[in-house]
Amino acid sequence: MTDTSIARRSLIGAGWMIAWRMVTRALGFVSTLVLARLLVPADFGLVAMATAFSGAVDALSQFGVEDMLIRRAEDDTRLHDAAFTLQAGRSVLTGGLIALGAPVAARWFAEPRLVPVLVVLGVLSGLAGFENIGMVAFRRDLRFDMQFRVSLIPRLLQVVATIAVAWLTRSYWALLAGMAVMRLVRLAMTYAVHPYRPRFSLAGWRELAEFSFWLWLASLARLVWDRFEPFVVGPKFGAASLGAYQIAGLVAVLPISEFVAPAADVLLAGFSLAQRDGNRATQDSVPLALALLLLLAPMGLAMSAGAGDVVRVLLGAKWAVAGPLVSVFAFYCLWAPAGYVCRALLVATGKVRREFVVMAAVAAIKVVVIWEAVRTYGLVVVAGASVACSAIETLLFVAQIWPVRGPAGRRALGGLVRVALGGLVAWGALEQTGVGWGSPGMAAPSGNPAGIGVAVLHLILLGVVAVGACWGSVAALWFMAGRPQGPETLLTRVAGQFLRPCLAWVRGTV
Repeated sequence: MTDTSIARRSLIGAGWMIAWRMVTRALGFVSTLVLARLLVPADFGLVAMATAFSGAVDALSQFGVEDMLIRRAEDDTRLHDAAFTLQAGRSVLTGGLIALGAPVAARWFAEPRLVPVLVVLGVLSGLAGFENIGMVAFRRDLRFDMQFRVSLIPRLLQVVATIAVAWLTRSYWALLAGMAVMRLVRLAMTYAVHPYRPRFSLAGWRELAEFSFWLWLASLARLVWDRFEPFVVGPKFGAASLGAYQIAGLVAVLPISEFVAPAADVLLAGFSLAQRDGNRATQDSVPLALALLLLLAPMGLAMSAGAGDVVRVLLGAKWAVAGPLVSVFAFYCLWAPAGYVCRALLVATGKVRREFVVMAAVAAIKVVVIWEAVRTYGLVVVAGASVACSAIETLLFVAQIWPVRGPAGRRALGGLVRVALGGLVAWGALEQTGVGWGSPGMAAPSGNPAGIGVAVLHLILLGVVAVGACWGSVAALWFMAGRPQGPETLLTRVAGQFLRPCLAWVRGTV
């Protein structure tokens, strides 16, 4: 199997995962609209407290044994059974800790109703580890269409069950009922769609443990990386400023959370397949990273340039203070895809210790930098410090897979130069045309439908200018260079594969 074939299959798999993210977002939105009319805010708050506590306990014990199985070329029953046993044991232990910790959480939140809710969440957490470990074969073979189906049906039934129980009871237990339905249906489906039947066995656990141990340490370092800022921003600037800071970060990285993050599993599986087939996964990683950068860089620039309108449309006028923060956080989109690709490559090639070293280093850097920024400067500077730390993280990850020598290295460098120049051209176009940062459109009224319409039109204009300038200049440079192998080649082939059936259908209907 060629490198291009693997990369193309990886992007197709990423398309399935992105489709899943879009579907689940749409279902969640519809469900929230209905439930908001059947339940009261306190019901949502209670369940949010419970899931925050159970999620924190669960995050501390993530092993990552499935990643080890994805890297292997063959189905090793010994390792699969050991992975199933470890995951089942971990889930039972985690579920027990959640249930036993329920009284402590109830006292911390001053909410006695949390105790039965956390007991139920503990039981559901315990069930999660008993899913069929054979499902990992679909990820390993890039069969993410199956993952989509196995995820979609339980999610649909969860929405139906939650709304039905909420209609009948008007109680927060409807949310728990929906979670239980989803968990039980998914558990059953993993055994229905895959013939593997795991057994309890610890043979081969040492091989899994060494690999998973470093992944666990890396996850702890990432926990510090992800959760440190609220603990210092909140006491310094207050709850309102912390809320604006958090929401601005979530909004600004939507292109990453909705497109790149769902593709992370696909990248791991694709690089692992390249390794097993004797291809150099490092060579695959560069065009994939550049292709993602080419797709997302215009989005990040347009979001930064129109941050005021983004906040106005998505959040409303009362969140106007978040606009400058969104403008800063959006620059994360300009390099974050490279970090995701590099992390997936390190795990796929078994270099998990390096991932931990990088994450531990950048977590330590971020703690020092953010602490100093919070102590000395305002929120916008703190946001800039966070973005700078993310750039350092990406550089350190890229350093783990660089250099790429020979013809592949020259192609990678050429692709990087074209994408970088395309980003600069897009930046210049947004500045020189007067539609970007500080343009009159950003001052459109926000409290009425007409103001929202103006903001939407302005964002569309920003997107057209950014995408047109970036992609147009990259395409021109690519043709001038003789259309060498690079991110443009990969994207055009993938686009052709998706468009070919559509064109055939159009011809057949004419």
